[in-house]
Amino acid sequence: MKTNTNILLLIAFACLGLTGVKAQTYHIDDKKALAKFLLKNSAEAGKMNGEQLGLDTTNIAVMKTPLGLAFDNTWVEKLQGVTWNTASPKRITEIKWKNRKLADSLNLDGCLSLTKLDCYENQLTSLDVTKNTALINLSCIMNQITSLDVSKNTALTELSCGFNQLTSLDVSKNTALTELSCGFNQLTSLDITQNTALGILYCSLNQLTSLDVSKNTALTELSCHFNQLTSLDVTKNTALKELGCYGNQLKFSTLPLPQGTYTTYSYAPQDTIKGGDKRITDLIDLSSEYTIAGNMTIYNWYEGSTQILSNKYINTNGKFLFTDASLTGKTLTCEMTNAKFPNLTLVYEVKISNGTGIAETDNGNLQVTLFPNPTTGELRMESGEWRTEPASSPKAIENIEIFDMMGRNVYLSTRPIVNPSTTTIDISHLPAGIYLVKIKTAEGEIIRKIVKE
Repeated sequence: MKTNTNILLLIAFACLGLTGVKAQTYHIDDKKALAKFLLKNSAEAGKMNGEQLGLDTTNIAVMKTPLGLAFDNTWVEKLQGVTWNTASPKRITEIKWKNRKLADSLNLDGCLSLTKLDCYENQLTSLDVTKNTALINLSCIMNQITSLDVSKNTALTELSCGFNQLTSLDVSKNTALTELSCGFNQLTSLDITQNTALGILYCSLNQLTSLDVSKNTALTELSCHFNQLTSLDVTKNTALKELGCYGNQLKFSTLPLPQGTYTTYSYAPQDTIKGGDKRITDLIDLSSEYTIAGNMTIYNWYEGSTQILSNKYINTNGKFLFTDASLTGKTLTCEMTNAKFPNLTLVYEVKISNGTGIAETDNGNLQVTLFPNPTTGELRMESGEWRTEPASSPKAIENIEIFDMMGRNVYLSTRPIVNPSTTTIDISHLPAGIYLVKIKTAEGEIIRKIVKE
């Protein structure tokens, strides 16, 4: 019965001019792989993928039958965007299906001679190229792909997989890669240390926190903007001509220095540096930005749009301490500029929280507060648990030392103190500035920061 059915189908094909005497002109494995995808629904309602590529309903109907798939070549020759070689039987070498409203999953496992695949701007949800080991060029930009395995595609030289939903990408086996474009995904890491032939890298708009390009000495173009990079070292990339790294968390001190060999260098803007919450007496250390390649950084502080006068804070080579208690509870920003990076204004943001005394504990057994802080000359001590003790007590103060920000000892008291609440320290002779007070007992040391106005 089955034989009779096949004979009838052959007669029908002959009547339609679709007979298969040339069935082996095109390799059956390639045809099967194509048909499997072409018979899936496209992104356009009521149409299959094959219809988006030039096939009509007759071609689709023939392709659905085993004999039509094996013996008919009309649909193969009508199919758009596919290039075959001249072997016998012919094999697919190139597929170019750009912006054709294609959808669903694409698996071309039977196309073993495929070297170029371009399925740019469709709605593919998955792509399997693990059997396409001859692949040299792959472009699947602007789809809905969530994972991509290219570990078997060791001949790959160009990979473009941007504008998808990839959360990871392993290119460690693709050592022949010269171009990699993987921007607009959700990558949190990218290891390209094995891709030493890489000349062009576009990895912008991901979630990368670090990027090691030290092994990519052939790199001429690098675009890594809008990530979460806090440092970028390109000192080994002496062939680099174009560099884009704006929209990260880079500072003057961590940005690559401009080079005369760059034809393009885009480094501005950078994300606002978040300083969190600081007390009025906490040191705000921005000294890493103080001098860049011999250029001094200019710091300007603002509360909203109002510039804060320099008499409200102490600046010691980029280390700031605010002395005006009226700034408590306010959010402040510091705008930094440096002539080495003329197009960039770095912005640091900090909220000054409540509290004007220093009450942090460096020794779990002892708590002490120095006040007033800032002071114009006299310091007092206070402790909730530190009561009057004999001089031999482990909680008695053995000595007090004060150091300036250069580490120099500017005050020393060696007389044991048994009642801190009645003790005053006179520093009226010291110049205005930031100091560290070291209080030593038999149980350990406490270090406090003070401001002398």
